[in-house]
Amino acid sequence: MANETRFCSKGPMDSAAELARLASALADVLAFEYSEGQRTIVDPGVSFKPAPARPPAQPRPAPLQGSGSSAAAAPAAEAPAAFTVPQKKEKKPIELRICRAHRLPECGDGDENGSPLLLIAEPPSFEASGRETLDKMLHAIGFKITTEVEPIRRPRDDEARPLAALTFGNRATDYIVEGSQPFDAIIGTWHERNGMRIMPLLDTASIQAAPGNKRRAWNDLLGLLEKLGLPLPEWSQKYS
Repeated sequence: MANETRFCSKGPMDSAAELARLASALADVLAFEYSEGQRTIVDPGVSFKPAPARPPAQPRPAPLQGSGSSAAAAPAAEAPAAFTVPQKKEKKPIELRICRAHRLPECGDGDENGSPLLLIAEPPSFEASGRETLDKMLHAIGFKITTEVEPIRRPRDDEARPLAALTFGNRATDYIVEGSQPFDAIIGTWHERNGMRIMPLLDTASIQAAPGNKRRAWNDLLGLLEKLGLPLPEWSQKYS
């Protein structure tokens, strides 16, 4: 009896028919297509073309204002912070002293009841060697301190109107004279505030520190007398 090949069948196999059946079954197995994660069964006799590639997603245009779109409008960009001018810093409180100096009677053109000079400075200019230097400066131009040194205050109504005010040093000048110029540029110059004439001068410590500062202070005092229309006393020549 001739050898017969069996493919899981009980009777003799028709090779051609069996191969056709297996091919059909294989086609059924292979005829699956996966599309976006979903598996579908298709007819094995249909030829397939690759699906066209999807175009890249385009950004969705923002809805026009007033169009009635229900989509939420994109938040508007924050406006830049407005520029603000920094406020001027308040002057730090400093300890200032004030006193009055009157024209000496022996000068022949003044007395202790006349209009004084106001002297405004920090305490060291009225103490120890500072006071000694200040007395010499004033005596050289015919003035003398005639009142007690006290904390700075407004003039009283019963006090004579001052001839001028002298501010000694940078800090006293900055407190009294309004302006933005550096102290060195305004020493010996005239200023006015509330009707009061003011002349900034070096403080007594700076005057004592260098001969050149003494000469500068003397020239400033000569300018003071010239501005006030007062003559120099005879003894002032020894200070020249």
